[in-house]
Amino acid sequence: MIQHERAVNFDFLTGIDTAEVPAIVAGDLNAESLQEVTAVAGAVCGLRDLDVHPLLFASNEVPSPVTSQTMRRKSRIDYVVFSDNGLLERVDDEKAPAPLDDAACIPDATHPSDHLPVIGSFRFADKAARSLFCARHLVQAILGATAPRPLLCGEVALAFEALGGRGAAETARNAYKNGLCAEGDVDKLRDAIDVPRDDDELPHLFLHHAHMAALERSVGVDAAARLAFRFFDRDDDGFVARGELFKTLETILPADVFSEAAVDRIFAAVDRDHDGKISPEEFAQALRHAAGERERRDAVSRRDRRGRLGSAC
Repeated sequence: MIQHERAVNFDFLTGIDTAEVPAIVAGDLNAESLQEVTAVAGAVCGLRDLDVHPLLFASNEVPSPVTSQTMRRKSRIDYVVFSDNGLLERVDDEKAPAPLDDAACIPDATHPSDHLPVIGSFRFADKAARSLFCARHLVQAILGATAPRPLLCGEVALAFEALGGRGAAETARNAYKNGLCAEGDVDKLRDAIDVPRDDDELPHLFLHHAHMAALERSVGVDAAARLAFRFFDRDDDGFVARGELFKTLETILPADVFSEAAVDRIFAAVDRDHDGKISPEEFAQALRHAAGERERRDAVSRRDRRGRLGSAC
């Protein structure tokens, strides 16, 4: 897993609005848990206060059976991962290979490789379908029906296109009319999105503020944070000591960006009660704060560029 984390490079996306680009990543990740790979990679970026590609927090995968079945292992380590932002819709087809018999061992005469293929078919979603997709994610997160995930400002703008409304009350009613919330949740949604706004703000930013508030008040340790925390907690005692943080980051990060000073800065920022160890709650709080900061940076960046981009954001 670590080798592939170090190899994955999204530099080709520099300058591209990743909210509007469907992404598909395929390959042998050499890991039995895709969720752990994305959770750890996202946590490392969050702890270092770096922007991350949306695939790390908004992705889905093509289902497949065991992909490597040899004398030494029988596991699923190959994946096709795609953006879970409404841009792509997976199409079910009959091209996927059938699972191997339990007694099979590859490579053999039929399978020249010790890996089986993972096959996925996709189609592009139209703008109306994507707007509803974004609106559903946004409404459910604000209502607390699903765990909030970071949203890019472009996704919030698309959600507003589906919801519309000149204010919180009308927007909440529209959410119910579009089947995005129950009638009994209309008042709760109205109150959640009825936040102060500046006169010069773009019309959809009140939804952005409400979602950021939901992200900030999310309590407990979510699934991704728990997975990442277990990876950092090398002695499995329920805490991450400074030495464990050092060893984990030393293993993952390239030599040109790893330093003891960077580890010390991260540890001091995350260890909020200064007891010399990082608790699961402190770890999760640091990642939630990082996610909120990413949303704020995205909103500011798109607002600064809106003159050049016309109607974007």
